[in-house]
Parts: sequence; structure tokens; C-alpha cells
Amino acid sequence: MRDGPMVGLWRCMIGVPPYLWSRQTARARRQALQGMRFMSDEHRAVHHHVVRQLPREGRPLSPEAMAAAVDLPVERVRGILDELAAHLTFICRNPAGRWCGPTP
Repeated sequence: MRDGPMVGLWRCMIGVPPYLWSRQTARARRQALQGMRFMSDEHRAVHHHVVRQLPREGRPLSPEAMAAAVDLPVERVRGILDELAAHLTFICRNPAGRWCGPTP
């Protein structure tokens, strides 16, 4: 068995040269960082809270609970949530107006 990334092509598995793999991962990292440039410290606090709490609670979170947890005004948290959803950061609103992961 070969170490390193492999790609399937029809019935064959072909090794990906380390140069190409490292180049692709570096490019993906740059794109991810560029997509998060809009986030302030407040955005990151809300986003990290949601990402941590959703699996623990197993149900959508209210903006009021998030605001209390990150110590921000509810209206500011609502604005941040709207911006995070607009930038496709894996946070969305369900029909009841609560915030959850990608599948409401």
C-alpha cells in the first residue's frame, strides 16, 4: 500500500505527486482565509459559539441565548447571524426563526 493521497480513475488508483497535493491544499487554505476576511472578533465569537453549541444541544439556537453566551446585545447578534448566513458559513435560519446548521 502506498502512503499519500490517491485518486481513482475508472478501475485504477493513481498516486498524486506530493507537489500537486501540497499546491492544492495551499490554494484551498488561501481561499478559505480569504472567505473569512469579513469576520470581526464579534463574528468569530458568535460563529464559534454556534458551531460548538449545536452538537451539544441538538436543536436550533435562539439569538437571545447566543447573545447571553457571547455577551453581546441581541440586535447585534441578529445582524452578525444575518451576515454569517449571507457568507455561507454553515449557519442558517429555520422556518421558526431559530439558527441552526446547514439542514434546518
